[in-house]
Amino acid sequence: MPKWKFWEPQKSNPQSVADPAPSRFTIKPRTDIARPNKSLDVEAAEKLARLHRRREAVLFDVEQSELAASPDNPWLQRVGLIDEALANVRLDRERTNAMHLPPGRSVQPVPIVDLQIDLGPPPKLGFRIEGEQFAFEEDLDWAERGHQLARSELQQQSGDVLNVLPAAEMSDEQLVEHLTRSLFVLASDLRDRAIAGETLPESITLADLARPDEVNGGWLDWNGHSAVGAEKQAKLREIEAEEQYLLAERARDIEDMEKLADRLPIALRRLADVDAEIAALGVQR
Repeated sequence: MPKWKFWEPQKSNPQSVADPAPSRFTIKPRTDIARPNKSLDVEAAEKLARLHRRREAVLFDVEQSELAASPDNPWLQRVGLIDEALANVRLDRERTNAMHLPPGRSVQPVPIVDLQIDLGPPPKLGFRIEGEQFAFEEDLDWAERGHQLARSELQQQSGDVLNVLPAAEMSDEQLVEHLTRSLFVLASDLRDRAIAGETLPESITLADLARPDEVNGGWLDWNGHSAVGAEKQAKLREIEAEEQYLLAERARDIEDMEKLADRLPIALRRLADVDAEIAALGVQR
């Protein structure tokens, strides 16, 4: 995930992962290495200046390696914050898995009749429920030569679920929303079967569009899909992605810390080499 997390360091200093505390470092500026003697020629003086700049860079590497090798360092602090975030993510997964809504109420098996399908173009179909006429039609997307580019979703032209439900069920907003979606699923399925030349169901009732879902809660639509179950799975996928992101960040912090700590002997040798080159040029004592 691209956004900054609270466990990540703000990169205000492009030279370092964290702001080092100078008091922790064992390497101190050399007091026995002074600036070049005035007797040095220009070339030697320039070389000595370059060496002093290189020493500052090497000293920074030494300090960072020492910081990474210390028992309480910014990398371990971030790992601790990530561990806390991981615990919350895993708790969220447990809660999501334990989530179980009650199954929806049963719907009266009101017949869906007078099915009419016209393959068009554009494909259209209709049916009646308790005298309410429902009609659906497909919006076509045409290519230049008059061929349809792709099947498009049906658009509902008429019909309202509220007009076919008993008064006691009309107030159930979740049921009304589910049946509205399930009628669209039914219409799409009937269209696809007709286009494929498949046999259409002999009888359909309103109860077939809203079967109580005993597993996830709510209802199953005409195709047996659960909106509650789909929402739950989408939430679990988000949690999984967040966990994998945190684990990757944690592993990266530990890897960076270990690499820096392992470089300490090399950094110290480089510092000693630079000091030796500076001493070899000769300086004022």
